[in-house]
Amino acid sequence: MTFFMLFIGNPKGFVTFLDQHELPRGLLPRYRGNRLHILFHTCGILIHHYAILKIFLCSGLALCGGLRNSLFQDFTSEIGIRELCVLALIGKLLSGSWMTKFYIAPGTGLDYISGIQVVKDVRNTLIESSKNPLSLLKRKTDFFGNDIKDVVFDLIISFCPVSNEVSKALGDCLNAVISVIDRQYKRQFEMSSNDLLKDQTKSARLHNIDSEELMGMFSAAKHKAPNATLCFLSSKLRACKNKTTALLCKKPTDI
Repeated sequence: MTFFMLFIGNPKGFVTFLDQHELPRGLLPRYRGNRLHILFHTCGILIHHYAILKIFLCSGLALCGGLRNSLFQDFTSEIGIRELCVLALIGKLLSGSWMTKFYIAPGTGLDYISGIQVVKDVRNTLIESSKNPLSLLKRKTDFFGNDIKDVVFDLIISFCPVSNEVSKALGDCLNAVISVIDRQYKRQFEMSSNDLLKDQTKSARLHNIDSEELMGMFSAAKHKAPNATLCFLSSKLRACKNKTTALLCKKPTDI
């Protein structure tokens, strides 16, 4: 759907359709391949507005060669619906709450050691849920233990088919998440925590968003100046992040 809106589809027709139904033009967020939480969130949006979007794919506004037919077939197919539901559930029960819990401003929320314990508890919940994947359709709390008060989640539950295929897909997703957590938190799970370590790591960030920002800045700088050396790009990024240039500009010129 995003490709249809942004690239080879009919973006003007899609915007017109959103306006006619009083939906925000930014209904579907831009998706990049390594932003799975955006994918999960988008699946929830598609289910929330499933009937309206289905009308769009049937309307003349969506006529664009074979793309419309392909989208409509995938959007209404048994496999497509199943995948939408599974990913949307993971988004509401795990990734959305994960972002809310850990991607917060510095100096707020959990300390680093407490965050590791939260991940351990989530992992245990995932393991229990993987034994009966369809139990997710009856959950009243997310994997962090927070009450779910979300209209979209209720829509996902009512929309999701109850079948062996859905159970297997949910189980595979849960097991994949468990595998990733075990691999990425192996060292943290094995280390012994104490008051000294807790004090030493209290200022540590609970996420890697700063690293992601730097990688994005580096990619943009490299694209803008493809012949620049690594040292030049590194200096430019440091100056930007550390606000070195702004500091120097404030200094008197006679220094």
